[in-house]
Parts: sequence; structure tokens; C-alpha cells
Amino acid sequence: MTKYPLSVLVGLSLCALYGSAQAAAPLPICAGAFEANKYDVGKQWTMLAGQGKDGWLFSVANLLPYDPTLGKFQNDITRFRDELAKRGTELITVSVPPRAATMNQFLDPKVPVFKAYNAKAEAAKYAAYVKLVNSLGIYSPNALDIAYKNAGQFNFFFARDHHWTPQAAGKVAEAMAAYIKTRPAYKDLPKVPFKLVSKPFELAGSYAKLVQDICQVTLPKEKTTTFEAVRVNPIGLLDDETPQVVLVGTSHSNTGAFAESLSYTLQTPVLNAALDAGGARAAMETYFHSADFRRAPPKFLIWELEDTLLQYDFYSQMIPTLKGPCAAKPLPLFFVGAGAKVRVPQRPAVGDYLTLTLPDLSVRSLRLAFVSGGRVVANSVVERPRVAQNDGVFYFELPQSLKYDTVNISSLYTGKASFQMCKG
Repeated sequence: MTKYPLSVLVGLSLCALYGSAQAAAPLPICAGAFEANKYDVGKQWTMLAGQGKDGWLFSVANLLPYDPTLGKFQNDITRFRDELAKRGTELITVSVPPRAATMNQFLDPKVPVFKAYNAKAEAAKYAAYVKLVNSLGIYSPNALDIAYKNAGQFNFFFARDHHWTPQAAGKVAEAMAAYIKTRPAYKDLPKVPFKLVSKPFELAGSYAKLVQDICQVTLPKEKTTTFEAVRVNPIGLLDDETPQVVLVGTSHSNTGAFAESLSYTLQTPVLNAALDAGGARAAMETYFHSADFRRAPPKFLIWELEDTLLQYDFYSQMIPTLKGPCAAKPLPLFFVGAGAKVRVPQRPAVGDYLTLTLPDLSVRSLRLAFVSGGRVVANSVVERPRVAQNDGVFYFELPQSLKYDTVNISSLYTGKASFQMCKG
């Protein structure tokens, strides 16, 4: 999630509050739901921006401008793609489209913050981003185009929740399956007959929960249909259950029956490794650390994310993470006074990395300082998301664009550790 100054967030909320006073409000929502001071510090991005038509709620995050660029990360993204390809894995992504642009028919023009929002321009930015990702040799469907083409059939998002609906996830799964079926590796996937079973589904909604917490008002649950992929035949004792298609993603992959629809449309088992509240990183990092990935990388890795591939400090950690431990001898490292130093005897080559193993699994954050002749020339942070599994092993690439001789590593840990200096 892009971080914006508090002044921007407050400005949006005040504008929404003013506008909501001018428009008919079908839902009994208190003014506090649109006030930044009612939200915890650091979570103002979850704040409601305004009430739209027909009981739809939109958050500040829904109205932020979409960034279609990848900037300096294009090279890192292609390196990431190529490292997976070396292991026989094709990377496929889908970025959930901007909610306000997708459901712009529910934006009330009498609310100033909605009137100022240019849905057409934001949709064009999303389309440009999808085109750019595909140009890098990574398939990504245009989920917004899918939403527009099916607007008369179903809503792509819930009205009072930030997730896409099971129907939307199903259509995106169809597009991804159509692409996968054109790939040579598809013929090698185990074919398992699945049927798709519909069942009722109720959702209170993330935005409705905010209203409940702030206004003490319970909004009606949304009712829809979700799906379950059911095997036509039972699993045999000799059936190979090694996952060949793996989904790493966010709560969208869990709420919208995305993996279920993928299993059905592909007629092959899909391992859902998505993690709620994990952002773009947690699920992938957890999966790369798993024995399943180390033993048998999948043919297809589907990465669902709520934002874009523009992920700061991501690729410099995920590329060495998927490589894993190297053949270099582990060397002892001692954290004294919450710090340790690793000497770098020569300038690293592209892709060279450090592995650091800590026995204290409560440590999830490391601060790095790259030092030359006693002077800090750059800083970085290695963080493991709260919901990601932690095995105590951290990976990070050594930058080659800087001149330095030492990496200072600081954390809350004091005691023995070990590290490896690995070649890319």
C-alpha cells in the first residue's frame, strides 16, 4: 500500500464528510466514521471517505491515485521472473483493480470527494500497468476490463467490504486458466476432475465493521453465492499430490473462492497459500521458506496482490529467499549490544547475497547499514511480515552499486547467530 501524508488523508475525509452532509444518506452512518481522529495512528488509510449510492461505502484508499509505473524495479522484476524460471516455475500475476474506478457507477457526484475522482483516468492507469507487466513476459489479466464486460451480470466488489466477490474471482480465474492452458507445461499437470458447487455466503464487510466500531451501528450483511471445487473421484493412495499450481496472495484469494475457481477451470489441484492481512509479501515469503517449494517448485506460481509489482525492498530479499541456503560454510556471528558486523572483502557481483540465521524467532526486523571506512553510505531494512511464518533465516542481496567494506546489522537480539556469504 502506498503511503500518503496524513494531510492528504485528512483532506479527503473532511471533503467526504462535508459532501455526505449535502447528500441523502441511505445508511445511518455517524460523522465520526469519516474523521481521521477516530482511527488509530498509522491506520488512517483504512478510513472511510464517503457513502455512495445504494448503500455503497468507499474508503480513502479506494480514491488514491493509481501508480502504473515500475521505475527502477523493472530489472529486479525480470530477474525475479528468471530465477523462478530456472526452477521450472512460470510467474503469473493479477493485481486487484482500483475499487472506485471499477465500481464508479456507485460514486455519488453530490459528494465532492467523489466528484473530484476521475474514474476514467484511473482506469487508464490500471490498463497501462497491466500492459507494462505483460510486456515484461509476465502474464497478467486486465481485471478491470473483466469487471466492465460483466457489469450487468454481477458486482466485481462487495458494497461494504474491500474484497472482490466470488463471481469476480471466478471470471479472473477463467482468464488465467485460458492462458495457462496455452503453456507447454500445462500438459504435464495432473488432471483431476472437479465440479464447482455453489453455496450461500454472507459477509459483514470490512467497511461495515468500521461503522460498527465507530458508530455502534450494525449494517446489514451482504448475501451472495460462493463456490467450492469438489473432486469427482476420491483421492487414491498412489495419487501424486505435489502441488503444480500454487496461489500466493492476500485475503482476496481467501474471501473470493479464487483458488476454488482456478482448480475447477484448470481441472487440476491448486494449492492456496494465501495469507490474510499479509500484503503482497507474506504469503510468498512463507511459501519460499517451505519444504514444499524447496523440494518441488511448482510449474505455475500465481501471485495475487492488492497493489502493483512496485514493491520497495522486496526483490532484493525475495530473489535470494527463493534461491535459499548456499554451499558456503556458515560462519559464526555475535550480536553484542544488539548489533553485529559482517566484513565484505570485495565488491559483490550482481545477485550476491547474505543469509543470516537467528535462533530467536521473535526477531522479525533487521536494520542494515552499509559502511565504507567507518562512514555509513546507505541504509536498508529487512522485515518479515507479522503473519508470515518465521524460521529465523533472513536473506538479502548485497548491493553492487555502492562502495562499502562492512554491513552493520542491528536488531533487538543479543547472542550467537550465523551467516553465509553466497554467490549469485
